[in-house]
Parts: sequence; structure tokens; C-alpha cells
Amino acid sequence: MNTRELIIVDDNADHRYLMRQIMKNYLPQYNVNILDGGEQLFKVLEEKVRLDANGDLSAAIILDFHMPFYDGLSILKILKKNPDRNKVIANIPVIMMSNGGTEKQVADCYEAGASAFIKKPIDFITLKDLMVVTCDFWIGANRIPKSALAD
Repeated sequence: MNTRELIIVDDNADHRYLMRQIMKNYLPQYNVNILDGGEQLFKVLEEKVRLDANGDLSAAIILDFHMPFYDGLSILKILKKNPDRNKVIANIPVIMMSNGGTEKQVADCYEAGASAFIKKPIDFITLKDLMVVTCDFWIGANRIPKSALAD
């Protein structure tokens, strides 16, 4: 079993519930941590950096673009800011997810360091299929060289 986890950050309780059900029933081989906002994400990542001496934090982070207080783009900028200070966090792939997304929003996310920008499906089956592909690639196949994680 793969121990690298996917972190999902979404302020919508219904969407978090759907993601939990998909992960539990269709993707139980993958670890997932589902959070409700940026402040919670920052606390989780700080704790992981403190505890994980190997730098094997998370496979990827999926960020909802539209959230109150810290929106997804603001969170992304904070995560990718100053990569020399914390290469471990700055090198975690970040996948932006949104119901929409203008060309400017998509471009802004890539400019800020997003690894991908995906449209949030409105139906369960499409969301499940998207999560299967996402987990298989970002957790199962994608690798970050250890040299990119070293301080």
C-alpha cells in the first residue's frame, strides 16, 4: 500500500462528503486528508514538516479555487512563495479545482506555480472517474526527486 497522501482542500461540506465517499468506496488504497480551508492546510503542513525528517510529505494537494478568507490562488501563492525557505512544501504538486475558471484565473494559477487546473465535475460518476485518474497519476505514478526536497 502506498503511504503518500493526497490533501484535498474545499470549503463546501457537501463536496468534502462526496470526496470522502469516493476515496473510501472506490480508492481505499490511497490515503487522503480532506480539509475545509487554508488555515487548516497550513497547520497540517507545518506539523508534517516538523515530524517528517525524510521530506516525504504529500503526493499532491487539490485546492478549490473559490473559498472564503484564503481563496485557492492565495493559498497556492503562499505554498509556492520562497521555495528556498521550504523546498519540501514548495515542491508538492498543487492541482487547482474549480466549477469554472476564466482563462485569466487559469493562467494566474499556472503562473503562481499550479501543476494542473481541473474543472470540478457536477455529477458523482464524473467526479469519481476524475479522482481515479488524479490519484493514479499524482500518487501512483508521479515522483519528485529527493534532491528537490532537500534543504
